[in-house]
Amino acid sequence: FEVLEELSVAGRSLITVFNKADRLPGSAKLAELLAQTKDSLSMSSLTGAGLEHLFDAIEKKLAEGLSYGEYSIPYEQAGVVSDIREIGQVVDEHYTEAGICLRVRLPSEFARRWAEFRTSSSQ
Repeated sequence: FEVLEELSVAGRSLITVFNKADRLPGSAKLAELLAQTKDSLSMSSLTGAGLEHLFDAIEKKLAEGLSYGEYSIPYEQAGVVSDIREIGQVVDEHYTEAGICLRVRLPSEFARRWAEFRTSSSQ
């Protein structure tokens, strides 16, 4: 973890991946490392074993700190939609007479920033 400190990213959320697990099938040492290391998994780039677990772990980490909600943005404030698209993940978007309706995942601090547009059905 010294390298992470040198890169000034120590303390950030991470996943530890032990690669080349195909070379140590049933290894007690690997099992011990996995048990001792928080948020860790093993995989093999060669065989692809464990790759789905890695994708699942990445998806879970990326979702940490995200808030899911529905927002209704009046057309006269459509610039907010661009800001939301830039920062969040738009799951669904449709247009009504009143404005643009979005279902979106946002970092929690931004969800609070646009709370005035959040619909009552998503609170």
